[in-house]
Amino acid sequence: MVNTIAVSTDMETLYLIDDNRAIAFPLLGTKGIIIGLLDGQLTVATAAQPPKMDMDIENPTNGDNAARVVSSDGRVKIVKLPITNTAWSTVFDRKKAALCFIGATEVEIRVSGGDELEFKASLEFFELNKGNIYVRRTKDSIVVVSLPFKEDKGTNA
Repeated sequence: MVNTIAVSTDMETLYLIDDNRAIAFPLLGTKGIIIGLLDGQLTVATAAQPPKMDMDIENPTNGDNAARVVSSDGRVKIVKLPITNTAWSTVFDRKKAALCFIGATEVEIRVSGGDELEFKASLEFFELNKGNIYVRRTKDSIVVVSLPFKEDKGTNA
């Protein structure tokens, strides 16, 4: 069976679920974590250090919508997933090697006959066959950064 990733309901811990084990990785640490693929399976490790980001998201999330910035060549993407009004879960599509973060506004309990709750879903996906991703929780969001594989320029002998 393919392993998977789950995020705790308080958005403070990411779990790698593999071979009937749930291995916890805290998201609140200053270093963050790296997610990648090894032989088609998800891998997670504590980052040695946060990646150097030439880009940053200047505008904070507005509570419901993810904020994102993409490099001019389209290879690096930085996304802030808001956690104030949104709960996030993950899905891994092995065939496409994509890790998807799916967010939904929190469920509210309402009395019958009350106003309808407007449901808004958000989707952010990262292709793990093109690079790893860095994940870390800040005060009000989860920051996800694509880390593209370095291109082999070859050597001239």
